[in-house]
Amino acid sequence: MLYTAERLEGAFAECILKRPGRVVRRAFVEEQMWTPLRLGRSVILAKVMDEGLHFHGVDASVSASEDYGASRALALALHTDFPNLDGLAYRSRVNNREVCFAIFDRLRASDLTAMPGQRFDAHPKRTDELMSLHGAVFDTSVVG
Repeated sequence: MLYTAERLEGAFAECILKRPGRVVRRAFVEEQMWTPLRLGRSVILAKVMDEGLHFHGVDASVSASEDYGASRALALALHTDFPNLDGLAYRSRVNNREVCFAIFDRLRASDLTAMPGQRFDAHPKRTDELMSLHGAVFDTSVVG
C-alpha cells in the first residue's frame, strides 16, 4: 500500500502528525521529507468519503478512527472484489479537508514519476506553517 495525499497539507497531517494537537520534536519533523509524485496513467479509486461512505455502507469513522481494523477490512474487501481497482480516496483523519489516497500494489513503479524530494529542514517557514495549520507545536523541552 502506498499512502499519498492530494496536497502537502494532507500528507503532513497523515504522516507527521498522527494525533491531533500533537507535540513533536523539531528534529523528527526536519529529518522527514516529501516527494511529489506524478501519475503516468489514469487510476480507478473507490471513493470512501462524502457520498461514497453511504455507497460503501460505512460512516466517516472508517477513516477517522485510530483503530484501523475497519478501514483495513474495507480496503481488503475492495481489493479482493474489484481487481481493476487501484486504491481508495478518503479524508485525512487529522484534517478532514484533505483528501488522501491508499494506492494498492497494482500500480507499478513505472506508473509513477517521483519529482525531486524536499526535506522539511530546508523549508523551515513552510514547516512552521504546516505545524500551525494543524495546531501542532514543537517540543521545546528537548534539544534536537
